[in-house]
Amino acid sequence: MWPQWDGIAFTMNETAAPQSTLLAGLGGAWSRRCATALTVLTLAACAGNTAQSTAAQFDERRLFTETNENILQYHIKEVPPRLLALTGLARLSSIDPNVSVESTAGSVTLTVAGQIRR
Repeated sequence: MWPQWDGIAFTMNETAAPQSTLLAGLGGAWSRRCATALTVLTLAACAGNTAQSTAAQFDERRLFTETNENILQYHIKEVPPRLLALTGLARLSSIDPNVSVESTAGSVTLTVAGQIRR
């Protein structure tokens, strides 16, 4: 005999896994449809209405914004794009020794295997 919880008894036949007697009288396809509908309804009931912000959501948003602003202000240095690009290009020689980069005030010279490109 299978256990019984809250008035639902479980039985087992020779070829199937335990089945609930609650849906035993229904056909296989019908019971699957009922189980699917019950699952969808349960999930839909869990979905809340998020159209209105609560005080807790406002506090979380404010904390997140303030934290990001502080990180930007105290921990991230502003780097000009030219310096960032030249630093990356200068490190190409660590990958390929045939590549070198030279920078002047108005131009960048890239040398690849002895060929100069500006």
